[in-house]
Amino acid sequence: MEFITDSLKGREPLWKVFWLYTVVLGLVLTVIFGTVVDSLGTIGWTLVIALTALWGLWVLIALWQCAFQTEWRGWAYLARTAVILIVIVVVVEFAVVLNDGDLLDFSGST
Repeated sequence: MEFITDSLKGREPLWKVFWLYTVVLGLVLTVIFGTVVDSLGTIGWTLVIALTALWGLWVLIALWQCAFQTEWRGWAYLARTAVILIVIVVVVEFAVVLNDGDLLDFSGST
């Protein structure tokens, strides 16, 4: 589990964090969760959501921290821009969900 702490501390190469932890591990988790999704009850769904959230949080922090562990600085700026955009998208999605699908109506009335 040293790779988790190393990535959170910015000690992993950016290529490894992006390709292995984000893309490959993300695909593996998607396949695993996708195959068992129909057999999960409420507790199982809660566990899947929690694990996905933890993985997503870890990957975003690791991408940010390890962004400059690359030879070309442009990759670092692209990685950090991607992290910022992903956070914005997640916040907007939560706002939409919490407002019953209406992003612009924050008045609380229906």
